[in-house]
Order: sequence, then structure tokens, then C-alpha cells
Amino acid sequence: QHLNNILSENPSHGSSECIKIRTEGMINRWEKIENATLDKELRAMKRFEKWQQFCLELKNIEKWLLDSLQLLTSQTMSDVNIEKFIVELQKHKALITEIGGYKKSILTLNAAGQNLSSVFKSKNNSDSIKIKLKAVNDHWDKLCLVALEWQNKLQSEFLKSEDLKKTLSEMELWLKESRERLLAVPLKYKN
Repeated sequence: QHLNNILSENPSHGSSECIKIRTEGMINRWEKIENATLDKELRAMKRFEKWQQFCLELKNIEKWLLDSLQLLTSQTMSDVNIEKFIVELQKHKALITEIGGYKKSILTLNAAGQNLSSVFKSKNNSDSIKIKLKAVNDHWDKLCLVALEWQNKLQSEFLKSEDLKKTLSEMELWLKESRERLLAVPLKYKN
């Protein structure tokens, strides 16, 4: 704009109309370049924000997966009373609920990772994303398998529990005694 004004005021440098048109053309090209550059920077910034969000979610999910796996693999079960079984079953139910909640996050993370992988021009970045997603997916599969194995073990141990056998025996005895008492009571019908 400033150059246009200077050249327009000084007619000795050629036709002011021609200079004005050339100057406006240069200014228009400059504005287009500037807008394209700003647009490119904005897209790069959005990609970077998506990348940061992806990395944060990946880190949080990976930590949760590893913590949950460590917890499950460190649990042991020996002959315990029913109260302890109830506590263990409640903890396991809470974990299963968490696993269900994280399933959507894992699927979303995989979709975001694939999108980011296709956006990056660098093969190293793309490969890095694929490696990280594979590690998360492997941990996810292992967690689901270990959770299922633990559930089967809980059920098996519960059925073998001496406390359960004792409770069932007491219930059978109570039912037998209750039946005998009921049968001992004479029924009288009034006509």
C-alpha cells in the first residue's frame, strides 16, 4: 500500500495508472501467499494439537493397561471365606466394567492413529505410530485374556471353597429339618 502511494504521487516514474495496477497485482499476490502460509500454519498447528492429544491418550491408556495387567497377574487365590470371595468378585466386576469403558477409547485411539499415520509424510513418524498402536493392542488383548482367566479361576475356586461346601451343607440340613417340622404339623380342614 505504501509503495503504491509513493509511486502514485510521483508521475515521473512512468504512467501512474500502470504502476498502480502492477502494485495492486503484487499486493494481491502477496496477500494470497500470506493467506496460504497462514492457512498452512493453522493446519500444521491443528495436526500438532491432534498429535499431542493422541500421545497423551496413548500414554494414559498404556499406563492403565499395564497397571491393570500387573494387578491381575499378581493376584492369588487360596481357600478363602465367602466374604473375601465377594470382595474379589466385586473388584473383578469393577475391572470388567473399566475394560468395557476403555474399549471405546481403544477403538477411537486406533482410528486416530491410522488417520495421523496417513497424514504424516515421514515414514518414521508413521511407523512409530503403528508400533505404539500395536503395543497398546497387544496389551489390550493380553488384559482381556488374563481377566477371563482370572474370572474362570474365581469361579473354579469358589466352587471348591470349603466355606461354600459348609454353607451348602448347613442349608441342606436346614431344609431337611424345616421339611420335617412342616410335615409333623397336622393339617386340619374345617368343613
